[in-house]
Amino acid sequence: MQVIFRVDSAYNIGTGHVMRCLSLADGLSESPNHPKPIFICKNHKGNLGQRIQKRGYQTYLIPNTYEPTLNVSTWLGGPWQEDVEATIEVIQNQDHFRSQALATWLIIDHYDIHLDWEETIKKVYPNLKLMSIDDYLDRKHNVNILLNQMYFKNLTQIEKSYQELMVNPNTKLLIGTYYCLLNPIIQKYRKAKSVAQPSTFKILISLGGCDPENVTLKVLQNLTPVPISTQIEYHVVIGTSNQHADSLRAEIAQNPNKIHLHQGLSQEEMFQLISTISLAIGSIGVSMYERLCIGVPTIIITIAENQQAIAQELSEANLVDDLGFGLNFDITKMRQIINQKISEVLPGLQSELETEVKGKPLIEKEQEYQKTCDGRGISRIIKVMESYIDQDMLESTINQTQQKTGCIIQARMTSTRLPGKVLMPVYEDRSMLEMVLQRLQESRYLDEIIVATTTNRTDDPIIDLCEKKLGHLNKIRIRTFRGSEHNVLERYYLAAKQYNLTTVVRVTSDCPLIDPNVLDKIIKFQKQNPQYNYVSNTLERTYPRGLDSEVFTFNALQKVYQTATKPAEFEHVTTKIIGGPSKSNDFFRYAYRQSGSKNDSHYRLTVDTPEDLVLIKKIYKGLENPLSTLSEIKEYLASKPELLKINQAIEQKPI
Repeated sequence: MQVIFRVDSAYNIGTGHVMRCLSLADGLSESPNHPKPIFICKNHKGNLGQRIQKRGYQTYLIPNTYEPTLNVSTWLGGPWQEDVEATIEVIQNQDHFRSQALATWLIIDHYDIHLDWEETIKKVYPNLKLMSIDDYLDRKHNVNILLNQMYFKNLTQIEKSYQELMVNPNTKLLIGTYYCLLNPIIQKYRKAKSVAQPSTFKILISLGGCDPENVTLKVLQNLTPVPISTQIEYHVVIGTSNQHADSLRAEIAQNPNKIHLHQGLSQEEMFQLISTISLAIGSIGVSMYERLCIGVPTIIITIAENQQAIAQELSEANLVDDLGFGLNFDITKMRQIINQKISEVLPGLQSELETEVKGKPLIEKEQEYQKTCDGRGISRIIKVMESYIDQDMLESTINQTQQKTGCIIQARMTSTRLPGKVLMPVYEDRSMLEMVLQRLQESRYLDEIIVATTTNRTDDPIIDLCEKKLGHLNKIRIRTFRGSEHNVLERYYLAAKQYNLTTVVRVTSDCPLIDPNVLDKIIKFQKQNPQYNYVSNTLERTYPRGLDSEVFTFNALQKVYQTATKPAEFEHVTTKIIGGPSKSNDFFRYAYRQSGSKNDSHYRLTVDTPEDLVLIKKIYKGLENPLSTLSEIKEYLASKPELLKINQAIEQKPI
């Protein structure tokens, strides 16, 4: 998988866009399957071209017409048509892009690149995959992946807003700190919670690589002189492109506080420094999430307009203290907060700083910060990018024009053990059925999702939910079907027939942690091994109960429907296949297992009883992302082993 970045840096643009792309490039380079990414950058003053090349990445500097200002509409430094033509010219000179277009990505991290630019390059390279890294909800896109790594309290609302801006309805949205672009080496520096009190209180001041308005200087000029300089240190970090280094050095030389200046630190050096910091004064951006990931409390000063809404959300979530915008930040509030935080960690200074300790001590909030951003976003993004390449390879061997894969979910309100469970909330106000549907939206191989319920009036709320309240779940179309309550086999068969499915995927509505990655593996296996007309991870359990997935051909379903005679065969859809020989004239089944010796069958993640529901709610509440994968769910449960006791006495209802 070859990747090329189109990203800029300059005195008035800053360095953050390039730095986060470098982190993603480093993550891609860790795999021998991915050639070194390539960078295309404008030759603006203050660009980081040399730094990119020193990191080992081929860099093409394309000419500009003028230098960018602080106004983002000037950041291309010339007409967009010239920029896209220059980008195309670079791509045309890359042999890999010409010969293997199915396996290439162009990643755009630029506020001044818009829909016209994207569609122009799509016309030249229709098979080229595009990803836009976008922090503004202000323009349309025609891309395969849209990434916004910022913190949002209401992810669902942000996703809805982005969906309205996507020209391609199949655009994959990666929203929130779950996908934060932090260099993988940050994991070495995540701070473990400690009760030890530091002997020195270190304060970091880091307001971006360039800080064009020199907000850093105003911060230094307004620090309160501290009475015991040996216990309190300030560490100022600036980038190599910062044009105010001389004025900062002059201020530090005459400032009564103990201040160290660091310029041009590598990412690892920066992480090492952050891991020793007690408090940070910084801006919104990648560095903000680096501090959260490592566990450092932060006072923020926003230095760009698009940062203000994020600053408000972070402040309302008690993750930061917000001082305001640019040179107009609140000086009095800054001094009060610094004194407050120092007194929490060094109580011996409390009387001399004339402040009281209020709220949670800093040491108790580290884990809250770390939970907001776990530093594993890059591996998740790469996995999504790779899935597109897998899909291309699969489509090249299977005639998709004659294939249609649909997931049929059986759902009803009259469950015997827990009536109405499918519409009971499990995550915030979202019901169990809604979470099943939301998670299935992440599948790469499903063409449609069909909720098959009964003709009973008691199941009208299920139809109402699917047809009127889930408009935001539109990556994969959700359809409905109503049929017999007791003859579930007939309901399945008629639903599959009505929607012309060639491959049927069976999932039940009481599995709210279904993992689309696991499901896709089974679908992919069946498509690549068509001799098996039934593949399931339930024949020999190595996956948790609650991740049950069955994939079978429509022809196999039709044969079952035509030959079923026993009540159990009508009620449970695939009983006739499962109960027969592993290979017969009609059915040839395969038991899909986890790789190696993994066996997670002891986990019970389905919902049949009130105890099951309690466990699922607690898992969702504790997860960093409601779409967490099986491995992330297992990792969380390993940290909370007491949760598994909630439903350990529940016996599975026999078929």
